Amino acid sequence: MPQLLLINRHEAESGRLALAMGSLGFDVDSATSLSEGVRSLREQLYDLVVLDAHLSDERPLGGLDLLDQIQRLQPDTPAVVLSRDPSPRVKREAWRRGANAYHEKPLDLMSFLHDVIQLCALSPRAKAPTPDSAPGAMSTDQEAHSV
Repeated sequence: MPQLLLINRHEAESGRLALAMGSLGFDVDSATSLSEGVRSLREQLYDLVVLDAHLSDERPLGGLDLLDQIQRLQPDTPAVVLSRDPSPRVKREAWRRGANAYHEKPLDLMSFLHDVIQLCALSPRAKAPTPDSAPGAMSTDQEAHSV
């Protein structure tokens, strides 16, 4: 099962995202701060990291600092950046620091989950779940016979 790290200071939003990713068969660890995120990266190997660009009130783009830590601690681990800031500057900075995907909030959940699945498929450590392997998924034969 792919291991994901979700780093977002908004606990309610994190809960919804973790539930959505978990329903697809991902094992999701959550952190709510820069320091928790770095600690998790030191303790566990992840197949993907999802992080909010704005993790710190002191530093408006403090979450992007985590991209540098991911590159240093787990260079093969892809990262998805989330941001409420629509400015091109934030997106450019995320790409420059090594983000593999970028999504503005409010999220298009289907697009976000598509990127999560695609990026996990590239991980050398795990195989991304397929729609048929997700918990509660029906096979094509079951779908044809369901009401």
